[in-house]
Amino acid sequence: MADTINSPAQVYPDSKVLTSVLTTTKASVVSTVFACNQSTTKTTVRVSVAKNGEADARKQYLYYDTEVPANDSLAFTVGVTLAIGDVIRVYSDNGMVSFNVFYLGVS
Repeated sequence: MADTINSPAQVYPDSKVLTSVLTTTKASVVSTVFACNQSTTKTTVRVSVAKNGEADARKQYLYYDTEVPANDSLAFTVGVTLAIGDVIRVYSDNGMVSFNVFYLGVS
């Protein structure tokens, strides 16, 4: 089997709700997570990786309350490797942030 470039995983979560954006169905490599603040005020975001879908825990956070300026985006280029069942979760303080996760499924 060949490696698979996937469409980005996308989510626009409600304010202050930790939301799953990607649950892997095969080993994967995440290249970049984008957070786009669509508000006229700054906000903060969080990005975590839960091994095998474990419950939320402080050890999982890659970014925690990282500021995103008004009407701006941040690109987190991470190169994270994930096993089957791992989950990327995101959170925004204002509920006006779209998240896009670009990843490659590995055979």
